[in-house]
Amino acid sequence: MGLALIEVHKKGVFHLDVTPPNIMLNFDPKVPNFGKAVLIDFGIAGDMSPPSTLSRSFGNKAFAPYELTRKGIRHPTVDIYCLAGSLYYAITGQRPTNSFDRKYEQEKLVPPKQLVSSLSYGVNQAILQGMALEAKDRPQTMEEWLNLLSSSQTNLTELILASDVGVDYQNLENLLKAQLWKAADEETTRVMLKVAKREQQGWLNNESIQNFPCTDLGTIDQLWVKYSDGHFGFSVQKRIWQVVKGTHYANQRTYINFCKYVGWYNKSWLLTNQLTFSTNSPEGHLPGCLLVWLWESFENKFENKKDDWWDIISSLSSKLTNCDSLIYKGFINTKNLK
Repeated sequence: MGLALIEVHKKGVFHLDVTPPNIMLNFDPKVPNFGKAVLIDFGIAGDMSPPSTLSRSFGNKAFAPYELTRKGIRHPTVDIYCLAGSLYYAITGQRPTNSFDRKYEQEKLVPPKQLVSSLSYGVNQAILQGMALEAKDRPQTMEEWLNLLSSSQTNLTELILASDVGVDYQNLENLLKAQLWKAADEETTRVMLKVAKREQQGWLNNESIQNFPCTDLGTIDQLWVKYSDGHFGFSVQKRIWQVVKGTHYANQRTYINFCKYVGWYNKSWLLTNQLTFSTNSPEGHLPGCLLVWLWESFENKFENKKDDWWDIISSLSSKLTNCDSLIYKGFINTKNLK
């Protein structure tokens, strides 16, 4: 179905309603594509032309992104959201949170893995990426999303512990595999300081995060995501930052909401020695080195007055976005990203 949409998109046409009611299974052996899903009803399909003020309402609101239902915007990312939402429904049996409510009522999208614990973290991440609230945060083509979904089903036991600067990540993998979360968190801090050549300073600032090699960031993140079954990792923290509408110019309230989500704030700020090294902690609670850097950034906030001290979160999110083609594949295949 996704492959068919790739061809449709090449012709400048978008379905705009890739939802369960329009997905039929063909069980007639006399008809081509026996046993396969067939997408029907191109009744609201539209081309690339901007919708007129007379355009009627688009899409099934339970599965459509808000930019379609509210503004009638037509783009491949609309079909990507709808198809990811349909996959969400097929796996969980529940409708995803309405995108309009996510945008304007601050309701959260429940990760499908939270509803189906046996779901692989890779597929979980692919669905969440496809259903990112803002179009700019989704894969920009159907082909890109299908590659993401396909790579999420690869055998991640073959993860390559690659490094652009010759750092050995075997010890980190061993600690995470044994679920020694505290030791793994300390090892993560150690190797990241080594990669960034910030061992003397003891923390990463905005500049060092932006200059961190994507290959190494991908290896570290993928190890955390893999061995925590999608519960921990920098990419998990990035997704939560997006959920709370974090941007480069986010205010302190947004930062507090992020910290509440990951369990770093509860009536008062969590100190680094108060982290919970268990999967019983909130999603995205670890790696805790980001919390360490936030405290260091706060203490050194007068060094760079043009940035707020919590901008370090958006710096990491921005870096991960730039490295997305690497981070979500489950193996390292790029070495020229910086």
